Amino acid sequence: MRKAWLAAGEVSALVERAVGGVLSSEMTLVVFGSLARGEWTVGSDLDWTLLIDGQVDPKHLEVTQHLAAKLGSLRYAGKQIQRPGIEGTFGNMAFSHPIVHHIGGESDTNRNVTQRILLLSESKPIGVSDAHDRVVKAVLSRYVGDQPGLMTGASREGVPRFLLNDVVRYWRTVTVDFVYKRRARGGKGAGLRNIKLRLSRKLLFTAGLLHCFLGSRFWLQGDPDSHTAVETMLDVVRQNTPLDRLAVTIEAFNIPDETAREILGSYDEFLGLIDDEETRKRFDELPLDELQSDSAFLKAKEIGDRFDQGLKRMFFDGPDELKAFTREYGIF
Repeated sequence: MRKAWLAAGEVSALVERAVGGVLSSEMTLVVFGSLARGEWTVGSDLDWTLLIDGQVDPKHLEVTQHLAAKLGSLRYAGKQIQRPGIEGTFGNMAFSHPIVHHIGGESDTNRNVTQRILLLSESKPIGVSDAHDRVVKAVLSRYVGDQPGLMTGASREGVPRFLLNDVVRYWRTVTVDFVYKRRARGGKGAGLRNIKLRLSRKLLFTAGLLHCFLGSRFWLQGDPDSHTAVETMLDVVRQNTPLDRLAVTIEAFNIPDETAREILGSYDEFLGLIDDEETRKRFDELPLDELQSDSAFLKAKEIGDRFDQGLKRMFFDGPDELKAFTREYGIF
């Protein structure tokens, strides 16, 4: 994990130098994925978005194209940094209005859901963060303000169900889209996506669940108003990666060492595995009908199984408070 974290810091510095002073306070370059999570490995994509929170301007396209050219030419450790994937979710601009106002309904597309949830779970602003912080704060205000009884009254729940349901919806969307992409691409890249689904994507979902639950334990302590709660939640987004949230949970609930090692140890093995260029390339190119007979893939699958079992022990066999949350909010 440390190697990946150090590499992420170095790549972030490269990106910040490349951006320079071209952005105004209404724009923030936001990175996602392994770079934002502090998990940079060989072959990681540089997933980025120009987040705009201001009046529309034709020059926004020019800025986006300038960024794409700059970031597309970056090199690290002697190799070209991979550009964003072909889906089009990253490597372009996004406006704050649909992210904040289209939560649910027909206008809340897969791309919009992805941008919103990833802003809360694994986003990292590069350089001036004003627009990023405003948008994240506005999204959190929607989740808190649109749930009557969350903050006040005898029915005060403490768990933001609105946010929780959106996190669950995103996770289910990711799992369904995995099958869609496998079919649409004729199985190409299915091995690597499968391993990521079992580990890094599952980590995101876990961190989202914990953000909702830990809120009732931490950011709602002391009977705060909604403004204070949102500010505290914003600090969590700013300062904590998904692995950080997992580590905080393990410490706060005194999760047994054996379970903690199973979770964090398997994730560390996963990062080491995909940091090997040949192994990563093999996962990406392995034919679909050879996955279940390939020793490297089966090893990665076993790592994912251990990660999954560790999480299940933490949520279902761990402290009473965590089990109660899982039973009350994690199923229905």
